[in-house]
Parts: sequence; C-alpha cells; structure tokens
Amino acid sequence: MREIIYYGAGANLRDFEEDFVRETGYPMYICDLSQAKQGKEYTFTRGGCRKVVSLNHVKSEYPDYEWLQDCRRWGVVGFSDRVHQQG
Repeated sequence: MREIIYYGAGANLRDFEEDFVRETGYPMYICDLSQAKQGKEYTFTRGGCRKVVSLNHVKSEYPDYEWLQDCRRWGVVGFSDRVHQQG
C-alpha cells in the first residue's frame, strides 16, 4: 500500500477527517499551501497528529506521488469519485 498524504489542513479536513481516516487510515503527512500551517502539526479529533508540509516537500521527497482529490467539496460524495493527477 502506498503512503497517504492528505492535501489541505483546513475546514474540509476537519469536517471529513473521520471519513478520510476510516477509508484510508492516517496519512504520513498533510500538505498545505499556507506557509502559516507548514511546519505545524494537525491534531486529529480522535488523537494523534501529523506534520503539515509544503507541496515542494512532497514533490522533492515523493516525486512519483499520485494526487487523489476528494470531491465532497463540490457535492460528489465518496472516495470512488476522485480526480487523479500524477506528480
């Protein structure tokens, strides 16, 4: 199984974190474009935390990443509905 890196440490993650964790497990990192969030830790509601990193960190450390974007934000429910992008 590949390592998972969530993108976005904001409201979408907070609103759906239990669903994300249930479907994928806890991520290795959380990536966010906000420099204010990078270098900090995101604490999950049920415990545990993960470091928030930059997209440049992901690109340099995991050049073969696969981008899986959850579409719930746009009203499409479920991880089977994803936008895929190769790194």
